[in-house]
Amino acid sequence: MSVNTARPITMKLRSISTNRRSQGHTLHTLRHSVAYRIIQVDGGRLEDVQLRLRHANRQTADQIYSHLVPR
Repeated sequence: MSVNTARPITMKLRSISTNRRSQGHTLHTLRHSVAYRIIQVDGGRLEDVQLRLRHANRQTADQIYSHLVPR
């Protein structure tokens, strides 16, 4: 996502945060929420997270989200 694309989304998240009890939400927390939902709710795999969040390689998804995978 380019800066030009992310900026309006970030501004919208900020306006929502100031108007509701959802303070502290950013694009970063939204990405983590998406990863959580893929793995915990939908039963997805780390490969699914990698593809959805467009990580360049699988190791990135493993390092960040492997703790979410049920054992």
